[in-house]
Amino acid sequence: MGIWRLFELLDELGLPAEAQLNAGGHDVAPTSPRGSAPAATRSWATADQLGRAGHLPEDQERTLIEQATATIARHEGARPVGWMSPWLSNSPVTMDLLQEAGYRYVMDWTMDDQPIWLRTRKGRILAVPYPIEVNDTRGSSGIAIPRTSSRT
Repeated sequence: MGIWRLFELLDELGLPAEAQLNAGGHDVAPTSPRGSAPAATRSWATADQLGRAGHLPEDQERTLIEQATATIARHEGARPVGWMSPWLSNSPVTMDLLQEAGYRYVMDWTMDDQPIWLRTRKGRILAVPYPIEVNDTRGSSGIAIPRTSSRT
């Protein structure tokens, strides 16, 4: 896997990095990728990709966030500080729940080129830009992409 070579390079250069980790991946492959990640690497979490969290009742969404956080903390020895929701799906209280759970930033919002603060019911959380153009679902049946050519 290329991830190991990337970790070696980051270590060699002394560069910090962040990695998106699906909490469910730890149970499937508990030694990958964090086992030999650079010491300065921090994780940002995402919950199991099976559902859209934004459609859950508040108590179930809170539980999903708690479970994802606990899984990553158990496997890595530290809680993640950033979050990306499954399918970028948010409910009206997702930012509140994340801030209350101790998250400092989210990567769900594509509305700006620079970080912006979002108000929550008990404070604020930083929205770090996420360029949808690099999303791995680009071009799937769920996203419309305009054609730049009349050729079919």
